[in-house]
Amino acid sequence: MNKPYDITYPEKIIRHIGDFFETTFQEDVDQLKKGVKHPAHEMSQRIFSLVDSSAPVGIDLPVLLKPRHTDYNGITVVLLGQDPRRIDTDVDMSLKETHAFIGTPYRIHHTEGLSGATLVNIALAERLTSEGYGVYLTDVVKYFKQRRNTKSLLQANEQLLVDELKALGGNILPVLSGKIAQNAFANIMPRLNVQVCPKIDVPHLSSNWAMKDWCKLTGSARKCDKINYVINQIRENEKAI
Repeated sequence: MNKPYDITYPEKIIRHIGDFFETTFQEDVDQLKKGVKHPAHEMSQRIFSLVDSSAPVGIDLPVLLKPRHTDYNGITVVLLGQDPRRIDTDVDMSLKETHAFIGTPYRIHHTEGLSGATLVNIALAERLTSEGYGVYLTDVVKYFKQRRNTKSLLQANEQLLVDELKALGGNILPVLSGKIAQNAFANIMPRLNVQVCPKIDVPHLSSNWAMKDWCKLTGSARKCDKINYVINQIRENEKAI
């Protein structure tokens, strides 16, 4: 299928994330561009110190989607996810103790086999880029750690999120899906010096637990109704620029 966007990997941001993990991800980016689902990356000492390898270790690299068939309207919507959880069937478990498995938020570089729940984020990105928005996909927490303490992980990753959004620059409009993304963005807002439109808080887009919240908000938890609601909110909020 001809997608309405081109996937790019912002070099400065990828390099900054590599510095955070004390490694480089250039070879992984090359593999992601070829459609490899989860390239195996030998863990640096820094990665090993951060994670619990009792579960497959995931690291997601942010991507910037650029409109392919229409002019960019000058606004980049930031879709902020939670963390890069990996499941056993997605990766080579023989490498679990020594390697992290690299991907992209919502696995947008390799959407084959994604769950219907996750596909709502892909469909939203397609709709946005088809209407001229840039879309930046990133996670609040860049690595997955089993038995994690969510609060301490968020604190450890906050400055990384600040630095990448500063590097992204321009007019950004954050769409915050779920409480973890909303709380994390509220914490970093005072440290951002980029033009930020009023943020949009919505129930978690892909969680079955949020179905009741969506029904209260839009009268439905259908994918199309979620997307239409978000699009309408974006159109209202971009007027504040």
